[in-house]
Amino acid sequence: MESADSAAEHAPVTRVEHNRAHVALRRHHRSVTSAQNVTTGVFRFITIYRERVEEEIRRMNLNLLKRLTSGLPLLWQQELKRLMYRHEIRHQKFESHEPEFLILSSMISAGDWVIDVGANIGHYTKRFSDLVGAQGRVIAVEPVPETFAIVSANVLLFQHSNVTLLNMAASDQPGIAGMQISRFETGLNNYYEAKLSKEKTDLHVLTVKLDALAFPHPIKLMKIDAEGHDPAVLRGAEALLARDHPILIVETGSSDVAEHLRGFGYTSEKLPGSPNTLFRWFPR
Repeated sequence: MESADSAAEHAPVTRVEHNRAHVALRRHHRSVTSAQNVTTGVFRFITIYRERVEEEIRRMNLNLLKRLTSGLPLLWQQELKRLMYRHEIRHQKFESHEPEFLILSSMISAGDWVIDVGANIGHYTKRFSDLVGAQGRVIAVEPVPETFAIVSANVLLFQHSNVTLLNMAASDQPGIAGMQISRFETGLNNYYEAKLSKEKTDLHVLTVKLDALAFPHPIKLMKIDAEGHDPAVLRGAEALLARDHPILIVETGSSDVAEHLRGFGYTSEKLPGSPNTLFRWFPR
């Protein structure tokens, strides 16, 4: 004969008891899930906060380093830059984040000739060099002597020996022009925004029309970053535009430039987040 306890143990579970157990289980599950979500949220917050703190420290250290570097002799500054860019090139980190840079492989290919006006330290120059390959050619134009020295050192590290460097400024007239170089807040020279100027300056550079170079091969693409001197660069390359109709990447928002190029059959396009305007030629 079964005891009372045994009978209770084997008694069927009523629907009410079953529902109560189910509700309790769901509450427990929600409690566990909520705790997991809180833990995950806290972990994400800590991770994001840590990353932002680390980024701020890096930024502060970088600014401090720049301020310290600005007090060094120019030759020392140049050597530090050369070492930094060599590291970036060797570790595949030497690149631009501009939208056009990311789609260059759809514009040019092996064997093409490309012109880089305002090559600066050579971000675009390197990408052009990689894409056109050993049978192609990149003509890199950079007027500032200090920047030209850096891009010259960088080119020696490229995979292909297909870059022709020109220490001059592209313009619409041959001659000599002043070059104005501003400074960053850190005290370093801002070579990225160096520009031709009619004001009195300590630096003077040679100006040449691109048409005067009479390139023996069609130009597939031309990038122009001339800090407001773009109209003059284009006027000095009108024969080239009429002959080759190259794709143009121009750092400009000028309606005058767009109107000028429209006369050569070009249409303009502005990629999201880009400081440049992309011009393509279409036959009429």
